Amino acid sequence: MKLHRIWAMVVRHLRQLPTDFNKLSSIVYWPFLDIVIFGFVGAWIDVSIGSQETRWVLLTNVALWQVVVRADFGVSLNLLEEIWAHNVTNLFSTPLTISEWISAVFVEGIIMLIAITLFCAGVVYTLYHYSIFSLGLWFFPIVGLMFISGLAIGFFTSSLLIYWGVRVQALAWMIGWVFAPVSGAYNPTNVLPAWLQAIAHMLPLHYATESTRVLLVEKTQSPAPLLMKGYALGIFYLSISIMLFVFMFNKSKERGLHRLKD
Repeated sequence: MKLHRIWAMVVRHLRQLPTDFNKLSSIVYWPFLDIVIFGFVGAWIDVSIGSQETRWVLLTNVALWQVVVRADFGVSLNLLEEIWAHNVTNLFSTPLTISEWISAVFVEGIIMLIAITLFCAGVVYTLYHYSIFSLGLWFFPIVGLMFISGLAIGFFTSSLLIYWGVRVQALAWMIGWVFAPVSGAYNPTNVLPAWLQAIAHMLPLHYATESTRVLLVEKTQSPAPLLMKGYALGIFYLSISIMLFVFMFNKSKERGLHRLKD
């Protein structure tokens, strides 16, 4: 792998950001709206039950859920934009390799992770006078687990996009949100039916959101066991999704990448 090609891909996408309304809206508008809506929902719940912990857990998890969604979109929408621009064939007819493209996605994802985290933290603090950094040092492994989960979803979605192209482009927005009900970001997973709880326990997202509840509500327990399970699952799913993406890319390349625009 060549670092200059990886960095060139990162810079290419970052330079588009200030003038790309679609990307800016996904980074700023939707996270802001989520935090506003669910912040007031949390305030209403607090008034109803007479406790503030629920509000802070909901706000923290909703803010961190944005990391999942942006990591997911950072992979799938970047690929989809190349398909829309009829640029996939051009891109991979250069010396750029699929491993370099994947590496560029990781680097860009880390940059966007920092940006979206700071933005969400600023919105939460400004509107509700609460800091999501109150999780302490545990904040960083929880965010890391959210990021890994989002990448895993993004590469899985991209596996379908790189094989079927624009015919399944709606999946870029659909698949990530399929996990929202079982993630624990918007509601505790223990309120779900038993069969959905079983699915939630197989996902790394559950262990990230549950860790915030342990830290903010129970306070006496360490989330380390939860995070260890979450990272084991997250790394497993991310590895599988990347391997699936590379497999589907090679299959699609054999059939001709030019067909993805049709």
